[in-house]
Amino acid sequence: MSDETEEISLENEIRCYGPPGCGKTTWITSRVKDTVRHRGSDAVIACSFTKTAAAELAGRDMPLPAGQIGTLHALAYRSIDRPAIAQERIADWNQENEYLALSGAKAAPEDLEAVEGFGGPAPGDKLMQLVDRYRALRVPEELWTHDAIHFSHKWTEWKTEEDVIDFTDMIEIAINETETAPGNPTVGFFDEVQDFTPLELRLIRHWGSKMERVILCGDDDQCIYSFKGATPDAFLYPTLPEDQKRVLSQSYRVPVAVHAVAQRWVERLSVREPKDYLPREEQGTIRRGNFNWQTPEPLVNDICEQIANDRTVMVLAATSYMLDKVKHRLRAEGVPFWNQYRRNRGDWNPLGRVGGRTTTASDRVIAYLRADPDQVPEELARPWHGKDLKAWIGAINSKGILARGAKSVVSQMPDNRLIPYEEIVSLFGSEEHLNRALQVDVDWLSSNLLSDKQRSMAYPLKVAETYGVEGLISTPRVMLGTVHSVKGGQSDVVYLLPDLSSAGYRQWMDPTPAGKDATIRQFYVGMTRAREELVICEPVSHLCVDPALMLTGAIEGGFL
Repeated sequence: MSDETEEISLENEIRCYGPPGCGKTTWITSRVKDTVRHRGSDAVIACSFTKTAAAELAGRDMPLPAGQIGTLHALAYRSIDRPAIAQERIADWNQENEYLALSGAKAAPEDLEAVEGFGGPAPGDKLMQLVDRYRALRVPEELWTHDAIHFSHKWTEWKTEEDVIDFTDMIEIAINETETAPGNPTVGFFDEVQDFTPLELRLIRHWGSKMERVILCGDDDQCIYSFKGATPDAFLYPTLPEDQKRVLSQSYRVPVAVHAVAQRWVERLSVREPKDYLPREEQGTIRRGNFNWQTPEPLVNDICEQIANDRTVMVLAATSYMLDKVKHRLRAEGVPFWNQYRRNRGDWNPLGRVGGRTTTASDRVIAYLRADPDQVPEELARPWHGKDLKAWIGAINSKGILARGAKSVVSQMPDNRLIPYEEIVSLFGSEEHLNRALQVDVDWLSSNLLSDKQRSMAYPLKVAETYGVEGLISTPRVMLGTVHSVKGGQSDVVYLLPDLSSAGYRQWMDPTPAGKDATIRQFYVGMTRAREELVICEPVSHLCVDPALMLTGAIEGGFL
């Protein structure tokens, strides 16, 4: 069936608009379960834009077969019988096309971020991004740049020779070679639709044309993936009759003060779907923070005050490099932080996954400290077992400290066996070091680490010093990330950095509405992560959105 000639009817389409914090995922989950009760699980498919959102849907006890819930790319991939993926063969491409080499990132398109120089460091990365964007927007090739056409032809030729496909091919092939969604469902639920590209919306509506009902859920005001080709127009048009629209109007997250400022801000958009949207009853607060990312000490001090009051915190930026100095300062102060939505970024998750399959630096510190009941929670305290000794003894320098062959002996110890005092004594070649180790002396551990363990363990040791072992095992109260990385999340307090990259500033100053609209939506998403308080920080330079513009109508204390 031809992608270009197929007629798509919208008579069976319902659009559900879910502003920030309005329980859209809960609404979808409820409707899916109701539909399954009436029609059976094989009749329904559920899809979301990101892996994180799809996993959240799946984690809500969705009564659907595994093959009928996931991202659109995953569903498309299943529908075309899982061919080999080009992104897994990048080394072969690079060997043949050195001047168009790719960095080899294996992340799916929905995991990418809008950052300065987006596309990666390799010569072909920006061209790949450009070609993918043209294809996502369904731009005719005759309107592409010459270098994009050249890259595309080389890339297509190589894929054909290697019999592989790329992520965009998944969608195009599914449009042209499949008639129905996996499982041939009669009802489809598609979430975060504002972030799908016109090409992806084409596949959704192609599959939807064979269904009795298609429910598209999202919020055009939160379309922040324009850099990859997403456009709210794909969700807004063609227009639908009012009886085919639903609006979830009550926010369960955003308080009055934050809501008022965010709405005033988002109403600057040149095009949007007007919708009723109510804040929760709490007043909340807005303030302008007298700190910036270039000199992060005052910002981190303010963060520490918030977490001392048991509040959760987000520090959000337009691009990731603006978080580097804040990140380093948090590490220096021993403040636990993470980004649960970007677990693959070690610099945003420096404590790692405590207790996972891989022994992290935090695990090593906990393993050492657990022998002292005064330093660890009661449920963790115990004499050292084999697993504990493997963790911390494996991190220290043997020379002058341990007996010859001690690490080999430790490696053979059963993980879950309590190691008797006599066996621990036999591991040491120095009585002084034995005594300090048995005293669970953190300074001793820190000063005798192997050189390759000193940097990785410095931060968890500092966290343990500042917040105790609880700081290593509890969910961090501070989240660090770009606005793109935390979409769907929330915290009590949001620190929003108003700075833009040079590319972002050019977009913001673009006289056409599209550039300004993209920036407005990005900062709107950042604002509306706040459950209690929004703090607009100071910019570092003129490359920014003026904080006064974002705070139009607000005064100190959060009242309008």
